[in-house]
Amino acid sequence: MADKFNSLKELEELFYDLTVSLIGGSPEPEVRQSWPTQGQPGFTVEDNVAFLKIYDIPSAITEQQETKFEYMESPEYYNEKISYTRTLNISWIIYGPSSWEWATKIRYGIYYQEAHDLLARNNIYIVPSFDPPRRIPEIWAGLWYERCDLEISFNELIQINRESHYVEKVPVVVVDENNIRTEIIINK
Repeated sequence: MADKFNSLKELEELFYDLTVSLIGGSPEPEVRQSWPTQGQPGFTVEDNVAFLKIYDIPSAITEQQETKFEYMESPEYYNEKISYTRTLNISWIIYGPSSWEWATKIRYGIYYQEAHDLLARNNIYIVPSFDPPRRIPEIWAGLWYERCDLEISFNELIQINRESHYVEKVPVVVVDENNIRTEIIINK
């Protein structure tokens, strides 16, 4: 049985595709999954650029875990399916003259049926309570860059499967009030 969870690379690709589709327009918006490695800023004050930051966050729902034991048509093994919810935080850090508009498109577009369906196919669901975009102009090398940040949390269903051995025998020891001891072994 296959595990169900998204790797970081899969999450980056999923949210990259979602972001590009929500912003829309031509040419395709510049959305980056990484930061410039050759120093800041790596783009001009007139460029529109969105960066994605993805990470797990603690929440009350992530502490709950369900374990289910499933028959595997084997006399020796069974499947132990562990299910829980991981809460992801997606941060969009958007620079450029269109940063506010891009953040607004993402904010409202995340509720579109197409966005819901894409995320649901990957076992990801929006946590519908989040703050609106924050405009945070930033100064680099004496120039003010328009910046807008948007953070949205999502819950992802995680399922991990583990093959385990059935119990083959159980030793049982009974001691009565006179300290008489009886030992038996129960075989499957």
